[in-house]
Amino acid sequence: MRFFDTSDYARKLQKAAFTEQQAEVQVDVLRTLIENDLATKQDIASLQKEIAELRKDAQESIESLRKEVKQDIELLSKETQLGRARITAELVKDIAEAKAEAWKWIIAGILLAQVGLVVTLMKLL
Repeated sequence: MRFFDTSDYARKLQKAAFTEQQAEVQVDVLRTLIENDLATKQDIASLQKEIAELRKDAQESIESLRKEVKQDIELLSKETQLGRARITAELVKDIAEAKAEAWKWIIAGILLAQVGLVVTLMKLL
């Protein structure tokens, strides 16, 4: 931090028509402001370092979350594909069973019609 010459500042205030008491109050207020409220280059450098560290931590966290989300998406995709394959297999099985059942009834109907035809022919003969 640069040196602040309070004596020089007080003299300049007195030359500008401030009383000695007014100049002392101004010097005290300005000294307090400089000592307590102004950031030094070291303060700024320290804050910049903290910000850089926080930025790095945030970027690492974001990258970690990105990887987790990607893994979750891949897992959901695999589960969806497996579920779709399972449902497809069940549908193929159900369709095959329905076809087999339909053929049974078709064949039974044909046989019944033939028996009816044979019985009718036998009565006619």
